[in-house]
Amino acid sequence: MAIVRACWFVLALLLSAPVWAYQTRVVSIPSAAMQRSFDATVVLPDDYARGNHAARFPVIYVLHGSGGSYADWTSNTRIGKLADRYHVVLVMPDGGHESWYIDSPFDRGSRYETYVGSEVVSYIDTHFRTIAARDHGFEHGRFRRAAHRAGPAGDVRRGRQH
Repeated sequence: MAIVRACWFVLALLLSAPVWAYQTRVVSIPSAAMQRSFDATVVLPDDYARGNHAARFPVIYVLHGSGGSYADWTSNTRIGKLADRYHVVLVMPDGGHESWYIDSPFDRGSRYETYVGSEVVSYIDTHFRTIAARDHGFEHGRFRRAAHRAGPAGDVRRGRQH
């Protein structure tokens, strides 16, 4: 009898807890501007894989802070749950150790504004089922970014220019 009660208890726990089935992928995105590739974390909502394969999803670009990396958000937060909850694709590109997401006027190897603002967006729109940035730009509410620590400085700049 105790085993049956324990089974019912476990079943009740499983049914009452939300199920987070998002998928996390690390992709390598090439940069023509910097002539190398950088990793990025992409979090796909559960319905991306299970649902209508013609469906397209909005994208939120989540920027790490100064000294961070593309892995910060997934390593230090539960951000993946947001992809399932809000049915969005989350993209966390590598913005360099301390690039501030700008194109350096002095270092041709530091073109992070071009990379994050154009090359990453183009790659994501080409390789994933997204609502393309070219169809719905920042001013139309589609192109969302979040930032952390030094990221807001880059985020404000990118929001105004892209």
